[in-house]
Amino acid sequence: QVAQELANAQEKLRTARLKRTSPIIDRTRYTNWNGMLASAMLRAGGELGDEWARAHGLKTLERIRHEARDPDGVGHVQGQPSTGQRPVLLLDDQVQVAAAALDAYELTGEVRWLEWSAALMERVWREYHDDEAGGLFDGPRDRGGEGLLPARAKPVQDTPTPSPNGVAALNAARLGHHLDSATWQERHLRLVQVFAGRAAELGLYGATFLLAMTWALAPVTHLVIVGEDEEADRMHRRALSTFIPRKVVQRHSGTAAVGAVTLPPHLRAIVDGSTPRAYVCRGESCLAPASHDTEWAERLASIPKSS
Repeated sequence: QVAQELANAQEKLRTARLKRTSPIIDRTRYTNWNGMLASAMLRAGGELGDEWARAHGLKTLERIRHEARDPDGVGHVQGQPSTGQRPVLLLDDQVQVAAAALDAYELTGEVRWLEWSAALMERVWREYHDDEAGGLFDGPRDRGGEGLLPARAKPVQDTPTPSPNGVAALNAARLGHHLDSATWQERHLRLVQVFAGRAAELGLYGATFLLAMTWALAPVTHLVIVGEDEEADRMHRRALSTFIPRKVVQRHSGTAAVGAVTLPPHLRAIVDGSTPRAYVCRGESCLAPASHDTEWAERLASIPKSS
């Protein structure tokens, strides 16, 4: 009887609500927010073993890439019809999608995601970077506009979504380690130096930038899993799901695939042709390779989690 009365009450409320004007719903697909969603789904897919989240994240990222007008840039609005005018290109869109592409690379091992992330970030440095004072503007240097629209800013505060300069610095650090690139490592260092003097002023709103700063102050842990069998799958899932500050995860199907990506010298020296194998280096200090998941769990458990 109670259940029936509740159902009747819900139906009356629904009928009354349908008589009202529906609230406005913004159905615009903003690229930066969808990039953040894809990143969250990809991380959930790897860290929680959630296959639906994994598929959803990859599908979202595939759609963003498919609808992008340029191979190295994304517009602010997805699926926006071409008007013959240059689309709105904001820093936030580029860096959030580049971060999601890096997450996709760590999750799938597909080099195309790493290459796309690097291409997006190369364009960011080419068009958004202040070559005189440092830092990244919120829009391309050559953009126009009326009134206050041409005014440029270098967003470093979380509002509350992660700040574009903070995400860009994290991307630069991750690319530096994924590609063993001195150029990206230098870009990361210079970007955090620009805002380091103001870090104390950011407080709660500086979380993303402060995380990026730690990549310049403390060791980075590099996890490499080689192989394509079930044991390698298990070790890859463990690498993704284990919390380690400042970690970089790479999955390769075999030694030949490892050669397609540049590894730091200390990792190149120990990666051999045996599979499955999992390798971990914190800074330039490496542990013995693991050949099965139980052994791999012991290796990861020995990595400090507090610094």
